[in-house]
Amino acid sequence: MVNDLKVDFHVHSWASFDSVVSPEHLTRKSKVLGIIPAITDHNTMDGFKYFKGEIDFIPGIEIKTDKGDLIALYLQDLIPKNTSLEETLDRIREQDAVSYLPHMYDITRAGAGEVSDVDIIETFNARCPDYFNKKADEFASKHNLIKGAGSDCHFISEFGSTFVEMPDFDIENPKEMLNSLKKGRIYGNRSPVYLRGPIASLYKKIKRNI
Repeated sequence: MVNDLKVDFHVHSWASFDSVVSPEHLTRKSKVLGIIPAITDHNTMDGFKYFKGEIDFIPGIEIKTDKGDLIALYLQDLIPKNTSLEETLDRIREQDAVSYLPHMYDITRAGAGEVSDVDIIETFNARCPDYFNKKADEFASKHNLIKGAGSDCHFISEFGSTFVEMPDFDIENPKEMLNSLKKGRIYGNRSPVYLRGPIASLYKKIKRNI
């Protein structure tokens, strides 16, 4: 529909130690594709300053907990990495923020496993094998949890592959976002495998040191 919004709920900028996505490239591509990114860098919110006033985005952070990764959307105060999963969830709720469980079954990327007391389950991650995404989708359905999706991009070429089309909402309002996401439709395409291998890691090291 004309008034729908497209949101990628899992996006890394170069504020993440393992991403080479520059703010300029992400800003440009977001405008061209009409996709709103949730900026979810690893254990930092430093990337927000590059996007404020440039594009619409949802502020987020991918936190390394003692059980695995957990994304917090609309967080105001930083939660230190290696905080317990339970305490991290409590702190997210205290801030009226939104908890989003990414790549929950992917043991190669710090999936936190089955956690049902979250707001959103990532049922499509463009970097996950189909098997893991399918299991996440089944888990969300079983527990009647809201489903989300993200490219988990670390290279700009990955942004645009995956998004959720949702009825228009105030992107500064977490409750409106959740209500809209309940009616969302996921469009997902997996990223090429070579973007996760040793060649990709070497490229990122070179690129970040240029």
